[in-house]
Amino acid sequence: DDPIIGRRILWGWTAYIGAGQGVLSLPREITWDAELGQLVFSPLNEQAQLRAKPLVSLGRTPLAAGSAYRLGHWSRGEGRQAEVEVVFLLPEHAASFGVSVMADADLTRSGMFFYADYTPSTARPGAPHRMTVGSVNMSISSQYAQWMPNKLLACCGQYGIRNENSPDSCKLACSADDSCTAWTFQPISHAPDSLGPGRCSKLTSVRNTAHTMWTPPAVSEGATSGVLAPSTLLGGR
Repeated sequence: DDPIIGRRILWGWTAYIGAGQGVLSLPREITWDAELGQLVFSPLNEQAQLRAKPLVSLGRTPLAAGSAYRLGHWSRGEGRQAEVEVVFLLPEHAASFGVSVMADADLTRSGMFFYADYTPSTARPGAPHRMTVGSVNMSISSQYAQWMPNKLLACCGQYGIRNENSPDSCKLACSADDSCTAWTFQPISHAPDSLGPGRCSKLTSVRNTAHTMWTPPAVSEGATSGVLAPSTLLGGR
């Protein structure tokens, strides 16, 4: 409790994915909203004193499909602790859009992408639309591809193990199964001129899992893996 102003403040360590991982949260004031019938957690007014001058301020900026707009280039150290406020006008068609932070020149393979996946309603005018929001570690999700030699997917809802003669036949077995989203082939024989028969593992939940957000495919000599439909939002939470 705040003995000076009489506020109730929540401030603590926030647990995150994996053992020993977390972050110290920003202090928030706890109030009761009678209309909503629930507790409300709001940033403290004092946090406004942490803000320096804005690095950039833009007006309306059109974005073409598949394009990215950089906010600017600053000297080393600037922008490491920054607050980004963005307002998007909803498009008339389904689209994914968002903000990428801590990225280098290649936005498809670096940084954290905070996104909104938007699908407008087709039922009737004014009907609710669907919106999914999340974040993606692009340096990890970009490593998941349709064909990954010497890589093993030892995760993600493994449910079917069968013998197959090659990575190609393992991929075909996954493609023929509506529940399968990815596959891993591990040869039983490591003969230099032939993979020989091997074990084919089918996976169901490679998309949108904490594992794919923080863990790349494992290196495994002789194994071959693949994701049937890799996506920018693979591993999004």
